[in-house]
Amino acid sequence: MYNYVKRNVMKNQTVKKIRELAPVCAFKQALYIALVSMQAALTVVFALCVKSLVNAVEYSYSIKSAVIWLIVTVVALCLLGALSSFLGDSLTTNTEKNLKARVYRGLFLSGYDSVTSFSQGDLLSRFDGDVSVVSGVRVNLLPSIIATAVRLIGTLVAMLYLDVKFTLVVLACAVVVVVASVFIRKVISKLHKGVRNKSADNYTFIQESLNLAPVVKAFGHESYLLDRAVSTFNGYKSARLKQRYFSSFISVL
Repeated sequence: MYNYVKRNVMKNQTVKKIRELAPVCAFKQALYIALVSMQAALTVVFALCVKSLVNAVEYSYSIKSAVIWLIVTVVALCLLGALSSFLGDSLTTNTEKNLKARVYRGLFLSGYDSVTSFSQGDLLSRFDGDVSVVSGVRVNLLPSIIATAVRLIGTLVAMLYLDVKFTLVVLACAVVVVVASVFIRKVISKLHKGVRNKSADNYTFIQESLNLAPVVKAFGHESYLLDRAVSTFNGYKSARLKQRYFSSFISVL
């Protein structure tokens, strides 16, 4: 129980920090959530329209009406998809720009010791990669959750309307899929973090070796530096291959 509460507190603190670090326009965010939610709801309507068209063709009734509703739904899905994609890219880009400016300003306003405690390679990696990840999470996390909830509720209602027994079987299978998804997500997150850390190590090693190149040449330690380079690059290769192999295995399943 303590660990569960602790994890929830850490997650809430993380979300609060993300909101503080990467603020976005509330109106645009609400509009983006509305567009994504409408798109999710229309996917369920699209499935029902297809079913209606199949029934109309099979039983020869109201074919024209079913086709019209299907076309209208497809056009609406395309328009909402284009609008939500455009607005999401705009929000993510603006958020990334603001966050980079804030991080850059914080580096220069902080103490000299706190800045020099990080290598240039590590700072560049964090400044580029981590800022993009935080910006994407800040913009897309809540809309994705709401859209998924809308899609699941709509699908559940439609399935209960069509067949109750089949819906219960699907719900039982969905529980198994959710448990497996949680486990897979944790493994993928761990592998992704390992790849990012190894990539940061590569940046750091390259930056330090280039700065120390005159000293290394003066003492004739080129072979030692080359061995370290091979070891560092092999570490990144191993982490990247683990991530790729696991992702390929999951995609096959």
